Amino acid sequence: MTKTRDLSPERQVRRCRRRASALQAVLLAAGVAFVPVRVDELVFQRDPQTNHVWKTTARWRAYLSLPRYLERDRSPFPSQDAYRVRYALRRSQAVQERRARLDLPLVLGEAAGLILLAIFDWVVFCRRRRRGGFVSMPAPR
Repeated sequence: MTKTRDLSPERQVRRCRRRASALQAVLLAAGVAFVPVRVDELVFQRDPQTNHVWKTTARWRAYLSLPRYLERDRSPFPSQDAYRVRYALRRSQAVQERRARLDLPLVLGEAAGLILLAIFDWVVFCRRRRRGGFVSMPAPR
């Protein structure tokens, strides 16, 4: 036996807004679970032939999971590089340090995108359903 769903327009709008709110909650949870960061990397590498130490810096954007973001190294890079240069001279490997900080413009952009999507879903998409769907044309004869 099938159940017919003849819902009033107000009930359809409420159902649509509930679904839109659930979608927004999922997107917000994904936005909180993965944090956009700006990673700064500093590498001291020794040239084995000349014993010169090369300092290389790099920056890039990435996403970190929330637990990894919370356990990151928060200390700034030391201002004195002499110790690390001597340490890199004694070692045959490179000395590498990374620091991750919150990428605030990207966080604000994602938040603005979520807010605009929520407004569109609530106002435009769900309101259109209240007005009714497409008008069906009679079948041609």
